[in-house]
Amino acid sequence: MSKPKTSANSNIPEGFKVRIFLPGAVIHVLTASEPQIIRDEQDRIISAHLDIIPNTEHGDSIGFIDWSAVIAVSWRQTNV
Repeated sequence: MSKPKTSANSNIPEGFKVRIFLPGAVIHVLTASEPQIIRDEQDRIISAHLDIIPNTEHGDSIGFIDWSAVIAVSWRQTNV
């Protein structure tokens, strides 16, 4: 298994690499700050605060996400 890319060897700005999992798809996003997941009373994801870093080759641009369809969200720092 190859080592994960880091900001030091991939020109990735410092921040967080975020993966948003949907049925049959994964959206990759690069954010400047750690994501804040907003949940409802039943602990379901209803939204997320993402400080997206646009115009890089390392993350998608988000137009719309149906947060009720999201299965999971994961992230890690890019500078480690």
